[in-house]
Formats: sequence, structure tokens, C-alpha cells
Amino acid sequence: MLSKSIVLVIGFLLLGTAVSTQTWSSWWGETTRYDGARTLKNRSYKSLEIHGAATLDHVTVEKNLMVTGSTELEDSTVQGNVTIMGALETKGACVLGGRADIKGGLIAQGLQAKGKLVVGGSIESTDSQFGFIVAKSNKNETYMFTKSDGDALTVYGLGTKRVTLKDAHFSTIEFGDSEGVVVLKGSATVGGVINGKIEKK
Repeated sequence: MLSKSIVLVIGFLLLGTAVSTQTWSSWWGETTRYDGARTLKNRSYKSLEIHGAATLDHVTVEKNLMVTGSTELEDSTVQGNVTIMGALETKGACVLGGRADIKGGLIAQGLQAKGKLVVGGSIESTDSQFGFIVAKSNKNETYMFTKSDGDALTVYGLGTKRVTLKDAHFSTIEFGDSEGVVVLKGSATVGGVINGKIEKK
């Protein structure tokens, strides 16, 4: 009996070593984890976790995505929540289905963000659609939306905040900590601005 117990202990130790680069949920087929930067193309995952920078091209994630570095998405879909510890750049038809927390800035081309989007840096958007955006930064930031639509944008933090809409449309833009400026260009419209002023050019 003792020898069997020793064998079992050794077996579990070996198993733990074998999966040391993966989470236990990954071992059971729930989350796939990579250590180090990765470029992934034409793949599907339940949940994906990358410890490093990531480039995802034609990738579908059924549940959640977490990346500890800067990330580039191209023609990719994440149906659950997203956490990016760096900046995010999207190209092509990308969809974020749940809540997305971006610690750095956002460059979006053709992005559809259905859930709440939290961005820690500047925003540059073209041909994109948003629900509720929260921008948080204590630096001087510029938020540029071109041919993009959104329900609401709330900007927090110190420093000069400037939102430019070029042929873009938002229902509400609010500046939470200090007064900001909304610049309207072309056919741009905004339903209401709270704690800010509007400039038309």
C-alpha cells in the first residue's frame, strides 16, 4: 500500500511538471495558455491566455482572451471578455462581444465592440461601432473617431482631453474630472456633451 502511495505521489509530481507551462483549466481543455509572444493564425479557442505580445489573425475565441502585452487583432472575434495589458490595434472585421479592458491605447479599424470598453490611453478609430466607452488617463489625450458610431463616451482623468468626431456620431460624451472639448468635423453629430464644450470645424 505504501509503495502504491509513493508511486501516486511521484505520478502527480511528474504531471505537475509536464503542465507547468499551462493552467490547470488548459489541461482540461478550457483555456489555452502560451508563455512568450505569439503569432496565431486561422485558429479557434475556448479561452486564450498569452503571456507576452500577441498577433491574432483570423482567430476566434469562444469565451475570454487575456494578453499581458500589446496586441494586434485582424479579422478576429472574441465572444467573451477581453483583458489587454498593453495597447490594442485592430484591423479588418473584428468583434469584441463582452467587456474589454485595454490598459494602453486603442487603434481600431473596422471594430465592433458590443460590451463596455475601458481604455487607458488614446483612441484612434475608423469605421467602427461602439457601445459604452470609458477612457481613463491622467495624461493629455486625444480621442479621434472617424466614420464611427457610439452610444456613450465618458472621459476621466487630469490633463487636456479632446474628442474629435469626423463624420462620426455619439449619443453622449461626458468629461468626468475636468472640462473637455468635442470637435465636430464634416457630418459629425453628438446628442449631448456633459462638462465640456463643442467646437465645429
